[in-house]
Amino acid sequence: MPKDKKHAAKVFHPETKTPASSNQAVFRVNFLENTLQEQQILAKKIVEFHSANAQKSEMYNDVLLEQVILQEKLLRDMNRKLAEYEKTTASLNEHLKHQIEMKEVLERHDDLQNVYHKTVMEALDSHGANAEKLDRKLDFIKSSIFERAADLSAKMDGHFNRFANFMLNLFTKRGIQRIEKTEKDRNIVN
Repeated sequence: MPKDKKHAAKVFHPETKTPASSNQAVFRVNFLENTLQEQQILAKKIVEFHSANAQKSEMYNDVLLEQVILQEKLLRDMNRKLAEYEKTTASLNEHLKHQIEMKEVLERHDDLQNVYHKTVMEALDSHGANAEKLDRKLDFIKSSIFERAADLSAKMDGHFNRFANFMLNLFTKRGIQRIEKTEKDRNIVN
């Protein structure tokens, strides 16, 4: 322990005197004070670091909060759009069902049309065959009529000639005599 009070403020009190050539008598370091100052400097640096980090952290928190708010807004917009798309999808599904039903109806109608078309084509083929048959019959009737007309024309010419001769004979003398003779012959026969 120290022997005099002047040395009481010293942290380290050597018991031996130091030679005058050394600077230890003039330079005395208070290690505790130096350590406290270093600790205070480190504490200030840590406080500054923490305050800077706190500011950065607060900025990051603000940015993250803004991002979360933005993402929440985007999610709500997406939810709304999905709801609209669901309505549109439901409408499209209904329209698709209606189109499928219409397709089935049209396919059935097409089948009926095909059957009807085949029936009509068969009827037209039959009609064509009947028309050809009728054409042949009409040609036969036409030729028969022309033959009969020619035959009737020939007979009419023959009758006209006889009638003309009769009329001619009737108005001439010889004709009158013949008529009288034929009447007598008829009366005799009766």
